[in-house]
Amino acid sequence: MSEEMNKSINDTRNAVLASLTAHSKILDETMKKYKKELSARRKYFNMVQELRGNIRVFCRARPHFPSDTEKGAVNALTFPEENFIFVEQKKNDKPVTSEYECLIECMAQAPLKLISSRTPNL
Repeated sequence: MSEEMNKSINDTRNAVLASLTAHSKILDETMKKYKKELSARRKYFNMVQELRGNIRVFCRARPHFPSDTEKGAVNALTFPEENFIFVEQKKNDKPVTSEYECLIECMAQAPLKLISSRTPNL
């Protein structure tokens, strides 16, 4: 009886693992397609914005120096993905995160990033 239960448990485990593997592959493919479509949507949205005229935000992000930490400064910029910048601030002791998209990257003595504003997460 115990041998039959072990076989049944192993068969069930293998079936679950096979199902999880298949679903994982489907999820990966779906995420790739989603990111591709998101990129295309962003491209077309930016084209429409440029045709209508839009406001551009220019900023130059520099590294956070040790002397900044000594002065009590906090690094407010994060770069979670390529072509994105998050600015984290506190307003009324509540964290506010704004998300920006990098449009152009120029190389001078230090990289210059031209960014356009996206809807802030309030």
